[in-house]
Amino acid sequence: MRRGAVAAAVSVHRARRAGRAETPREGPAPRSVVPVQEGMA
Repeated sequence: MRRGAVAAAVSVHRARRAGRAETPREGPAPRSVVPVQEGMA
């Protein structure tokens, strides 16, 4: 369960990072993703 959650968070984080230029919303998205990764990991 934890591994799946971490993998999902990482995939989302990678997608957000790669699509930073395409995504105008950099405030709420990364903030909600980063703490989840730290908490899960």
